[in-house]
Amino acid sequence: MKTVYVLMVLIISALSSCSFPEKGDKEVGNKILITIEENSKINFSDIFEQIDYIPLETTDTSLVGIVERFRIFDHKVCLLCDKSLLLFDTNTGQAISRISKLGNAPGEYQSLYDVSISEDGNVELLDMNERKIRRYDIDGNFRNSSDLPSMSFSFLANGNNDYWLYNNNMSYGDIKTKVVYYDASKERVKDLYFPIDMHIANYFFVVEGNNFVKRKDDLLFFSCPPENIYSLKEGAEPSVAYIIDLGKHAAPSDFYNYNYSDIMEFSTEANKRGYVYFVNNFSANDSYIQLSFFLDKVAYWSIYSANEGKSYTGCILQDDLNSLMKFRIDNLNTLYAIDENYLYFLLSAEQFIEICSNDNAFSGLVDKNNINDQSNPLLVKCKFKRSL
Repeated sequence: MKTVYVLMVLIISALSSCSFPEKGDKEVGNKILITIEENSKINFSDIFEQIDYIPLETTDTSLVGIVERFRIFDHKVCLLCDKSLLLFDTNTGQAISRISKLGNAPGEYQSLYDVSISEDGNVELLDMNERKIRRYDIDGNFRNSSDLPSMSFSFLANGNNDYWLYNNNMSYGDIKTKVVYYDASKERVKDLYFPIDMHIANYFFVVEGNNFVKRKDDLLFFSCPPENIYSLKEGAEPSVAYIIDLGKHAAPSDFYNYNYSDIMEFSTEANKRGYVYFVNNFSANDSYIQLSFFLDKVAYWSIYSANEGKSYTGCILQDDLNSLMKFRIDNLNTLYAIDENYLYFLLSAEQFIEICSNDNAFSGLVDKNNINDQSNPLLVKCKFKRSL
């Protein structure tokens, strides 16, 4: 069966908010200027020094369907799709395991929204519906679970059983903030950040592909509308680490003040004016920040180099390092993750066959791995330049 790849985008006529922290913005961050041009192209040679294409093993138990989350932990590709977790090796593409425990029995989950791998090697899965983090070993054997104080859409482990939880714009009981810092071992809320703007929550709700990034010396947080990226620290006020400047494509603050009837009316008006209101993925390391977004139904990447103080933005990608054909960014390509040395993203088998059709060496890779349009996607590993 031909697989379909889509980044999870939930747009519901309910909830959302601007990024206003509970304790007040502190400091002014670096500006990320994003210039959007029609048919703009990102050449890989501007940012990367090496590109590797790794076919993800295709077996009856490792078939990749609709991808909802894409994470990289400990040299493992983690894909949430079809209410299951698929694990692959980042170096070989070999399938490691599949965890599929949807149900109501002990050790099963009712929903699957996010994934992490702990320092001790256990897989942690976020069950939003049941407000739990459920833990399994790498083979899918249930270990234990922790209760959560709210219905969270994403999370980040911070060590010592502490978690950063992203509630989106769903208030739950006394918790009416987007971010919760939570001690799972003591079942205690340690801090609350970013109160929900109830006016915007009446009509605007999106689910980003990622909200938290842990770097060497700090933790970054992002949510829509796309205004700021914040630095978070336990017990401290959030500070603005980066300001996202979309130029004429940034919606002014008063645009969100109207009483839209629902998300459809809002998005129609935003699209008419050429506003970017939804950044569907975000990742970073100490040197680079990557954002992906849609404008007029066209998908874009923007990669910000902190060393250069500039962004590379485009809707077309070209691996000029390997002299491969350019291709347009699609929904699958907006699934990506960054670690200290690499940017990882997914490329469908159909895309790969097309872009390497004029290259004998890469065509040989297609034949060697029996890649066809029914195959799993490929993992693309892009090694960042050491210095720019």
